[in-house]
Amino acid sequence: MSQTIHINLLKKTERRSPLPVRFRVMVPLLSCLLVLIVLFAAGLLRLKRKSLEVAIADIILKQDDLKNSHREFTELKKRERVTLMEAEQFESYLGGRLVYAPVLLDLPRVVPPTMQLASLQITAPVRVLLPASPKKGALAGAKGDKMSDREAVGLRLAGLVNSASSIDALKAEFLSETFTNLIVGVEVPQGSFKASGGASAYYLFELNAAFTERVFK
Repeated sequence: MSQTIHINLLKKTERRSPLPVRFRVMVPLLSCLLVLIVLFAAGLLRLKRKSLEVAIADIILKQDDLKNSHREFTELKKRERVTLMEAEQFESYLGGRLVYAPVLLDLPRVVPPTMQLASLQITAPVRVLLPASPKKGALAGAKGDKMSDREAVGLRLAGLVNSASSIDALKAEFLSETFTNLIVGVEVPQGSFKASGGASAYYLFELNAAFTERVFK
């Protein structure tokens, strides 16, 4: 019977590893590699942090711009509301305006040749607050009434005339169809028709024509 005997004459300290790279060399290499990986990861995280800081700063800047834009937008909306209110008021005034030109242009035609005008005056507007649709028997300005702003304007003529019939003729002209869209009444104030004095055959007169009221709702 044959038997193979293997005798190892090397000491443990003299034994070599079967690996191609020795263990005492691999440990430092792996440690350096691990340190490099950690440093690389730290660099990546730092770059990421810088990128996030820049993004946050950009967002904050845009947020400030948006706040300013929102403030400007709010101010523009306020100005728009004010402008619309003013436009509505202008429409109300345009709807209630009185056009005096037709009356003034027709005066030379309707004034009798026997009448001499000394003054012509459009009276200053007198604004009064009246119920827009007053109830029968109700007092003006009663609680619950919807109020409207009315403006009374008139035409005042004064001068000399030869007779009362000339004044009646002018009153009839003012109440004709030509002027009824503007003039609603004509009167000679009491005591305004009187002799001019001296040997003159003419009389002093005053005639008031009431215009349609302007209404502002």
